[in-house]
Amino acid sequence: MRRWFAALMAVLTMMAVACTTQNSTTTVDGPTVPTSPIETRVVIDNFAFTPRDLVVQPGTTVEWQNRAEGTSHTSTAVDGMWDSGNVSAGGSFSFTFTEPGTFDYVCAIHPSMEGTITVEG
Repeated sequence: MRRWFAALMAVLTMMAVACTTQNSTTTVDGPTVPTSPIETRVVIDNFAFTPRDLVVQPGTTVEWQNRAEGTSHTSTAVDGMWDSGNVSAGGSFSFTFTEPGTFDYVCAIHPSMEGTITVEG
């Protein structure tokens, strides 16, 4: 019985590791919560950030990918914490969040594009 239980625990542990190494997200009645605390992605397309609101853990690297054809965008923190500069179509920008807080950002070229990163701590 102990061998069976140990084997079951080993399989469950491997499955948990495999699930958390993918860059997936889960929506829980509000902002999107990443299942991986290491890296997650925001897509820029149709003059919007998707997801618009993101909740991450300290140490998470967020990558903004510009999938808008023929249009440059930025990821610019309202408080000046980061600024991607112009990210051309097909390009990307990454920033690692180390401190807890709520960080609003915009596209400096198209200020109606807004988003929020919340770092739990």
